Amino acid sequence: MRFLKNLDGSIHQKILAVLSDFALGERYSNINLLAGEVRGNDPVATWAEQVDRLIFESHISDARKAKIRQNARVIDQMFGDFTSVLHISESGHETTSVEAASYQTGVWDAVAPQRQLFVMQVIRFWAELLYDFAVQGDGGR
Repeated sequence: MRFLKNLDGSIHQKILAVLSDFALGERYSNINLLAGEVRGNDPVATWAEQVDRLIFESHISDARKAKIRQNARVIDQMFGDFTSVLHISESGHETTSVEAASYQTGVWDAVAPQRQLFVMQVIRFWAELLYDFAVQGDGGR
């Protein structure tokens, strides 16, 4: 994991935007939903649509995407006739087919390590920045 001199990358910017929105009030989205007061966006759906989808589109190879699609088709052929699926995804979409559920699982598996890397890069950037401020504030001692 290399140290980044800035967080100008599109994925880093999306992560910061989603986290900022979350900190500014969307963190109460679940409570608001229970109270019947839907305000703003669902932060989980926003993350799935803006961060995870961008990672999948830009950092997952075409070969891996094809393999995910092929695996989903095979799973559907093997289990689709006698399996029932009802799942609400992070983005709020209902999934009812074995193929779609298997595809989403493959996407999640492909994106997860990349997502962790990008989040760790953001954390490391801020940790390094805070460390530099602490060292400068200590007179460089």
